[in-house]
Amino acid sequence: MYLAKIFISGFRNLNDFTICLHPGCNVILGENNIGKTNLLDAIRLALTTTYGSEGIRLLPDDIGRQNATNTIAVSLWFEQLSQDEEAEFLDLLNFHPPMTTASIHYTATYDQQTERWSTNRWGGDRPQGDGGIPYV
Repeated sequence: MYLAKIFISGFRNLNDFTICLHPGCNVILGENNIGKTNLLDAIRLALTTTYGSEGIRLLPDDIGRQNATNTIAVSLWFEQLSQDEEAEFLDLLNFHPPMTTASIHYTATYDQQTERWSTNRWGGDRPQGDGGIPYV
């Protein structure tokens, strides 16, 4: 299994950002302040809870400048799952033989009146919360 595709919307300087990765080693290379760390932080948002020490605490400044809805969205798609991985991550599966994938989706919306975040995390290609983000 490997992380094949990442979609990020409304997070810092990453708005409607998509990157496709390949099996093996992938290198993220670029000048300072173009979003390399933001990409890694977005992946951490989708994969960790806010309760653990590894979680990222969102701030209103994390909302991208072009974000009119105050919603951050991150989706991760995984490919080449083994049968054991398919069984282990059953709740995350997108069952489309012969290419079964797994996906995790995360949204966080900031309410300016209450100054609180509401978050939603789900797996698979079924819509929830603000709706699923289809694998393309």
